Amino acid sequence: MNIRTAIAQFCAAALLLVLATAGCTDDPNQLGRGLLLPKDTLRLGKTGTYATGDTSFSLKSIDNAGRLFVGVRDNLEAVSIVMFTGVPAFTTTQTIDSVKLFLVPDYANFDTTGPFGFTASYALRTWSSVNFTWDSLPGFAAAVPSGSFYAPSWAGHDSSISLNLDTSVIHVWMQTGVGSLILRTTQQVLGMNMIAGFRNFTSTEDYRPEIQVFYRDVADTTIVLHLRSPAGVSVMNESSPPSPTSVLVEAGPITRGLIRFDSLTIPAKASITEATLYLPVDTTGSRLNIYSHDSLYVSMERKNYYPYDSTAFGVVSSPAYIGGRKYYTGDVKNIVQYWVSHGQNYGMLIRPYAENTTVDRTVLFGSHSPVIRPSITITYSVLP
Repeated sequence: MNIRTAIAQFCAAALLLVLATAGCTDDPNQLGRGLLLPKDTLRLGKTGTYATGDTSFSLKSIDNAGRLFVGVRDNLEAVSIVMFTGVPAFTTTQTIDSVKLFLVPDYANFDTTGPFGFTASYALRTWSSVNFTWDSLPGFAAAVPSGSFYAPSWAGHDSSISLNLDTSVIHVWMQTGVGSLILRTTQQVLGMNMIAGFRNFTSTEDYRPEIQVFYRDVADTTIVLHLRSPAGVSVMNESSPPSPTSVLVEAGPITRGLIRFDSLTIPAKASITEATLYLPVDTTGSRLNIYSHDSLYVSMERKNYYPYDSTAFGVVSSPAYIGGRKYYTGDVKNIVQYWVSHGQNYGMLIRPYAENTTVDRTVLFGSHSPVIRPSITITYSVLP
């Protein structure tokens, strides 16, 4: 084959490639679009709907809290129980001189200028997050407190607190090697309107509640026994339930909300490109403070019965102001896509972002609110 023949064949092949490429594009031209049926094209849609139902429910307590609360604020009271283990069996040759409880405060809400006080009573029986509830408190605490704390104001007490305990506490606990203290507001403290929070975790330092036992041995040498708490929880009670037209979400008492959207009209084969949840806030009934994390955590509920503890696709819903009104908004695209694809729509679980470490109250306008209701806006596409 000579050079001229090779060049001619190459040019012919290139021309065929150009013609083939030009004639086989995936995108139809204007004439081709007119020949396609509507069902063969990508359809875009946008819809919005309001919540059709809601409820609020309480969890009472948790397994272990990173912060322990004590006090009263308005009509809310907080009580904590703290466990101590490893209490030795002291012998008759050892004399217990004194016992002290040490707490590290890191939270104060609301009136820190007024008085603050609480008592420490040893628990009469063992406990867990299941059996230690607000309703069980009367049968837990000993009738006579083992120690108490009082301060005319919170000023100067925001770094450490200590109180003396009766030595009989150790004599009771050493029978089994374990015991607990119930910390509750001193009811006689007039003018008190504050809830204090105490650290209950270990990071670079150990901030858990501590008991120090000072005792002497046969050589009359003073020895200090340090006991750190391995577990503690708080329970709370608030006497005013939310309005029937509202959804209550609380950190501290751990009250969660469940919001349902049962009237979604989206094709079964839709692909959700965007879904935004809007939760309108009743700011007059809500209570936040400087320790609050001003966000809610929204997740898809996978159960249709209490305690609604099976969830998925959790997202953070952040505050936004729309038309002068406060909302919590978040991207719930994955939740809506699951509803469309699987057909199981049990609603969305709403809880505080930091429900175990603050005492916050968020009131949302519910599905029956005459003012404005939770809503969702969805953008989707439907493939042929």
